Amino acid sequence: LATMTSGRDVERRALATATAAETIAAAQDVLRDRIEAMVAEAVFGPGQPTVDAYGEAARLDFTAPPAQALRPLPPQRFRLQLARNGELVLYSIDTQTTITDPEAPAVAGWTRQPLLAGVAGLDIAYYGVAPPDGQRRWRSRWYNRPGLPELVRIRLAFPAGDRRVWPDLIIRPAATINSACLIERTTGRCRGAV
Repeated sequence: LATMTSGRDVERRALATATAAETIAAAQDVLRDRIEAMVAEAVFGPGQPTVDAYGEAARLDFTAPPAQALRPLPPQRFRLQLARNGELVLYSIDTQTTITDPEAPAVAGWTRQPLLAGVAGLDIAYYGVAPPDGQRRWRSRWYNRPGLPELVRIRLAFPAGDRRVWPDLIIRPAATINSACLIERTTGRCRGAV
């Protein structure tokens, strides 16, 4: 009897571990799909043009086409952040038909896609060249830049005793442009880009 009870416990733990691994893999697939498709839309204002992407350690805002199932909808504004209840959530909003301000910190009016529950911490980093040092390295912020980051790294922390493992998710946006690029007519290459 003790052997059977012990066997059932092992089976339950194995099933829970497999389910947790599948949930983490599914969340990483969704993030990889959206961030790889990130669109480098130029924003023109005072000073040099920048791309419409806002990144800090606890939040990433970007524009990308909707998931394949929702096409042919127009590009969506996405926001990845940790909700107060410990859910990792990818929010989205259609900026062409919605009146909500996509830059506002509140997410009222946004569509919620919970990716993972029971998360204790989120740390997003951005790899690329940026002022003031002009060096290619990992950074905790990415905004008001002439191009998208070369790489985005997403790390999650779980509460003590939680056995789930989130391998570092490193994603390369497919479209990286330099919006400050001035095309030289004779060569067709960038001239004077930062």
